[in-house]
Amino acid sequence: MVGGSRPSRRGDGEQPMPPDEAEQNKPRAAEEGVANRAKEAGLPPDTGPEIRVILVRRSMFRTRPMLYTAHVLAILGLLGGAVYYGPIRTGYDGLAWLMALGAVAVLGSLFVWWLRCFAHALDITNKRTVQRVGIISRNSSEVLHDNIRNIRVDQSFYERIFRVGKLGIASAGHGGLEIEMEGVPDPDRVRRIIDVYRSLG
Repeated sequence: MVGGSRPSRRGDGEQPMPPDEAEQNKPRAAEEGVANRAKEAGLPPDTGPEIRVILVRRSMFRTRPMLYTAHVLAILGLLGGAVYYGPIRTGYDGLAWLMALGAVAVLGSLFVWWLRCFAHALDITNKRTVQRVGIISRNSSEVLHDNIRNIRVDQSFYERIFRVGKLGIASAGHGGLEIEMEGVPDPDRVRRIIDVYRSLG
């Protein structure tokens, strides 16, 4: 037709997607991205029932290796001395009992330390991360993976050597770190697991 205008064509004839439809497809694309990342990492999908992926507790040895080693050596040394000055050598019963009591005291200190580490846990599922503190009385804080804004890992030089560190998680609706835990073993691996279930854009 002379003098008329022809409608422009987009390459192979495809029409642009309406803005409303494009916005509706964004959550679907994000869900597919999470599902693909979980499958590639060999982790449970984020769909369906909630499944625990990993349970993380504070590490004793990695956090303070020198103190842990000192406890173990003290226990072995005191027990060895108690045996040596008890049944083997006579006349040193008082010293043997004193060493035995010292070994029990150091062992009790190590047990209290273990309880403190056991009382701090991160329960990471395919939908959220929950921090639990305490054994008898317990406090908990949780963040949905879809709402995570930032994951922070702090490590000193020796913590990088022993692969331990401090992990912090901030959500979109919170000003600071909502979850924070020290002595996390292999914090980079924990962050990668959480990143699998995050909506990264």
